[in-house]
Amino acid sequence: MKLRNIIEYLNYGKLHLSDNQLAKMSSKVLRFKYNTISYIMLLDKPDIAWKLEDAEAFFINLSELFELKDRYEKIRHKTEVLLDITEVFTSLTHAKRGTKLEWMVIILFIVEIVMSILEKIF
Repeated sequence: MKLRNIIEYLNYGKLHLSDNQLAKMSSKVLRFKYNTISYIMLLDKPDIAWKLEDAEAFFINLSELFELKDRYEKIRHKTEVLLDITEVFTSLTHAKRGTKLEWMVIILFIVEIVMSILEKIF
């Protein structure tokens, strides 16, 4: 399920997400963040840049030309926003479950009271 669809459901006051869906959504965001940082190695110097000064200067020039630090910050900011959104979904889902549990406890108290009253009557 896409985030856009979930936000639309929230607009109508509906949110039907299981723990698995929340976990998958969080996993996708975290995987994207991890891949950006480690697999792509956006800010890491290649090994050759550590050995040759010309290669390091070339890497620095390319890094500035392609604005790698700025791009990394933008990606980091976007993933933080996505994580914030998934946290909101998680807290809403947990609050909804908490409300259901509270109602179940109330109903059980009422049933217990009714049973004790009926027991005293009969």
